Amino acid sequence: MKRLLVLLASLLVMAVLFQSFQCSSRNITTAKVKMKSQQYDEAIESLNKEIEMNPKSAEAYALLADINFVQKNRKEAAKNALKSLEYSQDPNLTGKMKDLVHSLWIDCYNTGLNQYGAYLSNKNAALLDSALVNFEIGHSIRPEFLEFINLKATVYELKNDQENALKEYTEYMDKFDKNYKFGVKNGLYKGLLRQDMLDNFSKFGLTKSMPGLNQKGDSTSTDIFKVDEKDAFIYSEVVEGKFVVVGWKFDPPQHWLPSERVLRTDLNLRPVDYLAQHYYFKKDYDNALKYIKIHLDLDPTNAEVYAMMVNVYQELGKTEEAIKTIETLIEGDPKNTLFITQLADLYHNLQRFDDAIGTYEKALSFDPNFDRAHRNLASAYKNRASLKQRAEQDKKDNDKNYKIDPEAYLPDLRSSAKHFSKSLESKNFENDMVILSELANIYQVLDEQDNLKKIVRNLEAIEMSLEPDKLEQYYLNMLRIYSEMGDTDKLEAVKKKME
Repeated sequence: MKRLLVLLASLLVMAVLFQSFQCSSRNITTAKVKMKSQQYDEAIESLNKEIEMNPKSAEAYALLADINFVQKNRKEAAKNALKSLEYSQDPNLTGKMKDLVHSLWIDCYNTGLNQYGAYLSNKNAALLDSALVNFEIGHSIRPEFLEFINLKATVYELKNDQENALKEYTEYMDKFDKNYKFGVKNGLYKGLLRQDMLDNFSKFGLTKSMPGLNQKGDSTSTDIFKVDEKDAFIYSEVVEGKFVVVGWKFDPPQHWLPSERVLRTDLNLRPVDYLAQHYYFKKDYDNALKYIKIHLDLDPTNAEVYAMMVNVYQELGKTEEAIKTIETLIEGDPKNTLFITQLADLYHNLQRFDDAIGTYEKALSFDPNFDRAHRNLASAYKNRASLKQRAEQDKKDNDKNYKIDPEAYLPDLRSSAKHFSKSLESKNFENDMVILSELANIYQVLDEQDNLKKIVRNLEAIEMSLEPDKLEQYYLNMLRIYSEMGDTDKLEAVKKKME
């Protein structure tokens, strides 16, 4: 469904039984005495009396928040802690309340996330309701922390409450707008090489760089810049062997604790996709296109979103506008292989295979090792070969004396095999099930038995490493391959596995 942000384990700040502040009233003093002996009901009674007499007593609200926190009454603790911060003029009290607020929202986040995870395991609807309560309390404490909004929307989706899910995702995008505009203005997007980002941001000057490790042991980095006198936090990590940008945060609230301001925030595209799909199915294509373009600004390598954009433009009768959008980007950066490949992808989705092949080749002329271009170019050659093969068959159907010319389409299949093989050399597509299956099909048609046997061995070797949700497709692919090879023993073995 989505990738959940996981906060590092945070030690909750234990409730502090506040020592005397200057000019404490009798009610405050009584409450402190009762709190020390854990007579919380009596302490609350005294504090409520104090608030009746002095509605702006920051100390009374702080002590109430302290008691609420100890009693795990997160909602009241949040309300009273925020009231205390609103009225406090004592730096010491303010500091304690900030720590308590931090502990509260972390507690709400982790508790809600645990309840959410438990629901996914046993489908107990009460757990979803409890998770939602915790996310709502956390949101009341940190309304600018967008993950609470995202989590609430996710819960509403699971509850089939699409109206509230839409409302939450819309709020998310409204509050994300500042970060979105900052990213577009400064050339940030998901998967951008960190070094390219550092080169681009060198004009601002690096304030601080904080290296680290993620849970897998891969390197991470938080780079902090001063942009227009405001802090910008850019988060990167090693993904499939490349150090790339995974998210950013621009000008987080000044009242947040330093640890909260620097907290890693990955780019979350689920809200964008939900809204794009929502408006697409409602046939509100203008709004659908709005969110599709936002996605592509943030994640410009996503071929599925480009396909959706083409569909929308086709619905609007404006297919060429999709092409012009990418051509404009290329005009500004003529050697950008990513933009060129995106244009080729659009041609590919439109089944303009000649244009697609020429454009992929152009991208590879600038970067001969661009694995995505090799893979997609291979697909374009294979699709064009299918069209040519069909055309030959049509000629045969129309004229029984016509002799099919395999060389009309086999060269494209050979080119396809060449580029699929090249893409397998990269870390991104090494042992890719789809590519290996495509190659097996091509070598079968080309009758290159040695290459076919090699690819089949590779396919057999990856079976145990595949995710469970990919096994069904894997077995279907192997059924086809073994059937075409006439290997009945292995064919039967696969059938038994599928049973």
